[in-house]
Amino acid sequence: MGRRLSIFASPELQAVRATTRAIPADVAKVLNRETRKEVNPLWQAAVRGRVRTPLQRKVLGDTATASVTRLNVLLNAAKKGAPLSGGGRRQRLWIGAEFGASRGVDTLGRSLAKRFGPRNTNPGKVIYPAAFEVVPKVGAIWVKNTAAVVADAFDV
Repeated sequence: MGRRLSIFASPELQAVRATTRAIPADVAKVLNRETRKEVNPLWQAAVRGRVRTPLQRKVLGDTATASVTRLNVLLNAAKKGAPLSGGGRRQRLWIGAEFGASRGVDTLGRSLAKRFGPRNTNPGKVIYPAAFEVVPKVGAIWVKNTAAVVADAFDV
């Protein structure tokens, strides 16, 4: 259900992929760093702007990062960080924070719906809407930075 930019539908992204495969490692390192500098704040702002509860802030908002490789840009959340004060791990809590809970209780008899909010499976509450907004912008940033960094590297 996630939004993707198809490399097969975009000649610009095909050019970026061919270019990033062919450039030297030191130029690729500069490209990745410059792209990450622009994408990271954009992604973090989009995620934090949709956070509504303290649990969403701790699990999703505080861990939103972007990583860039030669072949793609990854938008991450809930992949890092120490366990929460109650012992909950972000990697396990993100589903409840993103989609809520229908009914049921946890092992201590507490209502899951109170903790995670009402169930919302389509399209999510925080990450999916943020990705829908940010992914096209990320593609444009990646194309722009590839052209600029390659032009600077080869003094074109």
